[in-house]
Amino acid sequence: MILYYIIGIVLLITIISIVIILSIKKPVVIWGKKYNYVPFGLKNIKEISTGCEHFLALKEDGTVVGWGDNFYKQLTIPTGLTNVKAISAGNYHSLALKEDGTVIGWGGYNDKNKIIPPGLTNVKAISAGSYHSLALKEDGTVVGWGNNNFKEINILPGLTNVKAISAGGYHSLALKEDGTVVGWGWDRNGQITIPPGLRNVKAISAGDYYSLALTEDGTVVGWGDNSNNQITIPTGLKNVKAISAGGYHSLALIEDGTVVGWGRNDDSKITIPTGLKNVKAISAKCANSMALLK
Repeated sequence: MILYYIIGIVLLITIISIVIILSIKKPVVIWGKKYNYVPFGLKNIKEISTGCEHFLALKEDGTVVGWGDNFYKQLTIPTGLTNVKAISAGNYHSLALKEDGTVIGWGGYNDKNKIIPPGLTNVKAISAGSYHSLALKEDGTVVGWGNNNFKEINILPGLTNVKAISAGGYHSLALKEDGTVVGWGWDRNGQITIPPGLRNVKAISAGDYYSLALTEDGTVVGWGDNSNNQITIPTGLKNVKAISAGGYHSLALIEDGTVVGWGRNDDSKITIPTGLKNVKAISAKCANSMALLK
């Protein structure tokens, strides 16, 4: 009789524990190709970034957490890495921008992406593309490193007054202080052929073979490859506050905290999880989609 009582208590505690675990709100939601799980206990996250097979999260204390595939050591975070203020995940490499304006890199299928250019300092933003990386300096100039098969790190001569950067598959974008956009690298699909008259841009995102721009009025413009409708902006899309271009799919964060997706939908990467709301940041790359909740 006592044994049955003990077993009952153990079962009850187990059930209660499971309910508590399931009821804990995770700060990050992932959907798409694979590894769509979030580590238990993940909290105090202020920034996210997804790669092809791995995910990064920047914590409020300036440390970085990663999960997913580590075949190219893209999750082998350097020992003692602290004071990080921004992160960016490439296809198979990772970048971190520190508070002192220096950049740390790790992972990648070769050493080109993790070897930061000597003397690179005073950096205020970073962007990891498929196989190359960009850094925006405090003086508004841009530095690139990594693969350069299509001149994706050949910064345009005289490029200054840049306020945002985005590294794509084999091309790069820069948003200038005057709200215009410039691009360089591979242009086979027209991904760096900026639409005539594009202005008043406040954010950019470079996908694999296409590009997106968010304008001041909350609308989105796309150009480049449209083989999977990734630049076919949904009719009536407005009040957008952030964008993210993946491999062949696109995400938009709306002012009300909801997310809209369009483009290729194998692996359900644009099938927004039911009830997803209160989102404050999004990230798309390859076949993955990621959202950070408020």
